[in-house]
Amino acid sequence: MDEWENIEMRIKKAGKRLGQIKIRISILNQKLKHLKAKNEFHKAYSSQSKGLR
Repeated sequence: MDEWENIEMRIKKAGKRLGQIKIRISILNQKLKHLKAKNEFHKAYSSQSKGLR
C-alpha cells in the first residue's frame, strides 16, 4: 500500500467517525427538545395548579 492509499483509508475512517458523531448529535438534540418541551409543560402545569389553590 503506497502513501496515497494510506491517506485515503485514513480519510474514509475519519468520515465514518464523523458520520457516527453526527448521528449521536442528532439523537441528543432530539432528547434535548423532548426535555425542553417536558420542562415547559411542567412549568405551565405547576403555575396553573398554584393559581387554583
